[in-house]
Amino acid sequence: MHVETVVAAQNILGEGPLWSVRQQAFYWVDIEGQAFFRLKLKRDSDSAGEVERFPLEQRIGALALTDSDDLLLALDGGLARWDAARGAVRWLMENMAYKLPNRFNDGKMDRRGRFWVGTMSQQPENSLYRLDPDGSVHEMETGIMISNGIGWSPDNRTMYYSDSGAGVVYAYDFDLDAGTISNRREFLRSDGDAGVADGLTVDAEGFIWSAFWDGWRVARFSPEGEQVLEIPMPVQRPTSCAFGGGSLGELYITSASIDLSDDERARQPRAGDLFRVRLQGVRGLPEPEMSPLF
Repeated sequence: MHVETVVAAQNILGEGPLWSVRQQAFYWVDIEGQAFFRLKLKRDSDSAGEVERFPLEQRIGALALTDSDDLLLALDGGLARWDAARGAVRWLMENMAYKLPNRFNDGKMDRRGRFWVGTMSQQPENSLYRLDPDGSVHEMETGIMISNGIGWSPDNRTMYYSDSGAGVVYAYDFDLDAGTISNRREFLRSDGDAGVADGLTVDAEGFIWSAFWDGWRVARFSPEGEQVLEIPMPVQRPTSCAFGGGSLGELYITSASIDLSDDERARQPRAGDLFRVRLQGVRGLPEPEMSPLF
């Protein structure tokens, strides 16, 4: 399976990939580079087109789509709305006001347009939060170390959530109407020798795709947790993955170059780039948008 470089981004810590069906554009972030990116494919082509970089004044862990060109940002200091017309950030939830000691990391939008995003540190003192379209914020899970990949089954009955500090991907029962989770169980435990499960996505068949930090691979798992496919990567630290392209049949993969030694960097000159794999017979699901009232 051919892994191609779409953008030689050379990100320090590329993360948070998502595809906007409405905009026909691909977004991702560079956490340590304090910026997010937008890639638009060339018209009538699936080749890379214009890449825009949007610098920020602090680190960004994830972003989410709204029903306009505005975005929701999970930043060092809290949650914010990015005004696309003015390029300005407006705070929705500041960590200081909520007395949160740690920065936000990964996040994803559920199919009712609620933004789920968690914090991270090296201690199990973090939480997963839900930002609703009315601007209210709800703590949904606690005792997390490094909040990471999140996704939902196509029938909206299961939520998958990775705590990469603990090396575990959890599965929960999910109530779409209420926006609640229950019955946490272990879906996947990472083997340190094979990397740690980082960002994830779920395809239209309900299979889970996970990028493995320090594992040189992206893998596909059945809803029962059985690995059914592995994609070897040319980089040590793939970070997350998302489906994109006009038919949602391409898997885009972010990666990191952070903390690599000079020797490691020489062996993987594409570390930090944005990759793509063209899949056969597998499709993703459209990324939801929020219709914010704030």
